[in-house]
Amino acid sequence: MISDELRNFKPYAVPVRVIKYKSITDAKLRQLKDQLRDAMKECGMTTVGFVTDGEFNSLRTQGTNRPVSVIQLIMDAKAEARSTSSRQIQSFLTPRHIGNQIYPAQDHPAVPLEDVIWLADRMENDGQTFQDAIKLLRQTKFPDNYDPYHWVTGKTETKSDSLKSLMAIYLFRKKVADFEAEGVNFRQHLYVPEENENGEPQHEREDHNHVLKRIAVCCRLGLLPNVDMMAFVGAMNDPHTGLTYTALTGKRKQSVSDAEKLLSTAVAEWCKNNGYPEEGRVVEVIANCTKQVMVGP
Repeated sequence: MISDELRNFKPYAVPVRVIKYKSITDAKLRQLKDQLRDAMKECGMTTVGFVTDGEFNSLRTQGTNRPVSVIQLIMDAKAEARSTSSRQIQSFLTPRHIGNQIYPAQDHPAVPLEDVIWLADRMENDGQTFQDAIKLLRQTKFPDNYDPYHWVTGKTETKSDSLKSLMAIYLFRKKVADFEAEGVNFRQHLYVPEENENGEPQHEREDHNHVLKRIAVCCRLGLLPNVDMMAFVGAMNDPHTGLTYTALTGKRKQSVSDAEKLLSTAVAEWCKNNGYPEEGRVVEVIANCTKQVMVGP
């Protein structure tokens, strides 16, 4: 099956299990889906994922055997950096001379040798302290005019904070590279579904729906760079776009269909034809992403 906006008719659902419950958690729901997936395999059916009714849309970042979202890699990298002592991190970055060569005091596979050499140059030739050089090194990991968030929000940053923040960056990049070597490309994709034993990607539309609703909220708040909200007002006034006042204002915060109406190919086309090329490009990218998401088992 394909995404809602491309269906010619609504698919029929065949009840396979009825459960009496007062409330149900996401974890329990996923357990029930795993049981259904196993039953389908026993019948020789091919599973490609699941769709929910729009309520169960919590962000699933960890799959069965590996992360499925780049967000999980970020969380894992931060947790590992947080559990590593600042003294040990400093040893990974402290230059030492062996003959004419520069090496770290202690090796770590995630820390690039060129960064250790860069630190040595700043401290030996520019007379900077280790702490100042570390802050400058971390700044080079970000685009111009962007400053990294403090390791602890609302607290004056210490040398330990700078070291842990920089280490988290190294660990994250190492994880991305390691998964890429295994054929899991988080360098170009925010979400990479797991595959079953037959190599069939297991798409979970709840993952996409959760992210889509967050993007829609950012759009409505005017937080998307170079996107003018007046473009959406104009699109709403054209009945051919399908954009409604409710979808534009986000009155139903948990509505996936409203998010799809706001960020649809029809809205993208209207923007491009009415003097809003950048807005059209942004909406088109998001809409095309939505089209690619398979739904249903």
